[in-house]
Amino acid sequence: EAAFSVLSSYGLQVPPDEEAVKCVVMVEETIKAIVYKTKNLSHPFQELADTAITLTSGAKEELSRIIDENQLIT
Repeated sequence: EAAFSVLSSYGLQVPPDEEAVKCVVMVEETIKAIVYKTKNLSHPFQELADTAITLTSGAKEELSRIIDENQLIT
């Protein structure tokens, strides 16, 4: 529901069809996975991301640069 509200606040209306709703649910679950990870909790999407996404060496370098510049704690 939260993702629908955010999209609506930007003037976007999600079409009331199953495919669009599934996309929004996927975004919501991805955000939950990120929040869970920060709290050292498990979420099924964490394994999905580990399996489906491979960061290139360039992406890893860019991520390290962003973390260093913003003094982000990892």
